[in-house]
Amino acid sequence: MPSLKDVVLHPDRRRAEPPAERVDLRPPIWLGIAAWAVTLVVAVVLQATDTVTGGRLVATACAGLALGLVGLWWERRNRNRYRG
Repeated sequence: MPSLKDVVLHPDRRRAEPPAERVDLRPPIWLGIAAWAVTLVVAVVLQATDTVTGGRLVATACAGLALGLVGLWWERRNRNRYRG
């Protein structure tokens, strides 16, 4: 095992990095989108029954859904890079 000084001064001497795991990111992204969709339904029901005032909960759920869709877009665009 090379010392820290050797690794910093001579990065070509360090061990090769292991290959990245091939994973499919779509299932966890869809799970997150489903969780935010359930949250949105609950938030709308709470808003309609005047249990919660203000639209912060609904806005947060909408933002979560939007970020999930951005995640799907990113996954599709970068699939070749992270899956090899």
